[in-house]
Amino acid sequence: MTKIEMSFTKDELRLLTKLLYTGYYVCESEEDSEPEKKAKELLVDRFLQVALTYQVMDGIEYESEYDRHFLDADHEDELLEDYNDFIEDSFWDELIFRLGRRDLEREVGETKLRNMANLEKITKEEKHMEKYRKEIEENGIQRIGILKGTTA
Repeated sequence: MTKIEMSFTKDELRLLTKLLYTGYYVCESEEDSEPEKKAKELLVDRFLQVALTYQVMDGIEYESEYDRHFLDADHEDELLEDYNDFIEDSFWDELIFRLGRRDLEREVGETKLRNMANLEKITKEEKHMEKYRKEIEENGIQRIGILKGTTA
């Protein structure tokens, strides 16, 4: 295998390690094969080891039991703040999109929606999505629920 060498400043290595660590959480999947899982873990471990060696991040610990490097809980939480914000934002964005799409489908019907031009679909969906954006902004999750026995 061809080796590629690069050099980084400490700040770049800190940022790259943070991005890799966060990316690991985004890409981690129960569907991963053992070799895929191991390859991801080893790459994260290599970066954490280098980050520890060059003292670019606090909270990196070596666990001999697993022969791997980890972040302690406080530093992991701090490092994953961006990831947690992404998950939160993605949830609300996806909920608003799906509710808007559902309402548009109810309004025009499945066949007409499927045959609708993209620009028209986006414009009409946006109208429905806006009411959910406003509702969630004003009331959060307080008024979201499931109505039993209704389909409309």
